[in-house]
Amino acid sequence: MPRKCIDEMTLQPVAVPVIYPAAPGSLTERGRVIWDLVIRSRPSDHFDAVGRLLIEALCRHVEAAEDITRERERELQQQVPNDRRVEMLGKMRALETSAMLSISTRLRLTAQSMATPASARRAALDAQRAASEKPWTHQERKAKAKPKTDSAA
Repeated sequence: MPRKCIDEMTLQPVAVPVIYPAAPGSLTERGRVIWDLVIRSRPSDHFDAVGRLLIEALCRHVEAAEDITRERERELQQQVPNDRRVEMLGKMRALETSAMLSISTRLRLTAQSMATPASARRAALDAQRAASEKPWTHQERKAKAKPKTDSAA
C-alpha cells in the first residue's frame, strides 16, 4: 500500500452555508435592509423567535425615527417654521430613539454587551485605580514602566 502525502491526510475544510432568517413580509423595503444589517451582525443562531420579534419592532422604530427626522428637517427648511411642530417632532424622535436603544440593549446589540466578564472586571479595576491615584503618581508609574533604550550600546 503506497504512503499518502501529508496533504491527503489533513482535513479539508467544508464550506457550510450560513442561513440567516429572512425578513418578515410585513416590513417595508427599508425595514428589510435594517433587518439584514441587524441579523447579520451576529452569528446565524444568535436570535430565537422572540428575538426576531424584537428585531422586527426595532426595524419599525428605526424607520419611524428616520421618517420623523426627515419631517422635522422639512419643517425647519420652511420660511417660517412652526416651532410647536418642530418641538413635537423632536420629542417624537427622542421617544423612537429611546425605544430603539431599549430594544438594542435587550437584544445585546450594544457595545457594552460585547464585553466579556474578564474585560469588564479589568476595566472596572482600572477605573477604580485611576480614580484613587493622584495624577502625578500615574505619570511616575507610567515613566517607570517605559523601558529606556540606550542608543550608545
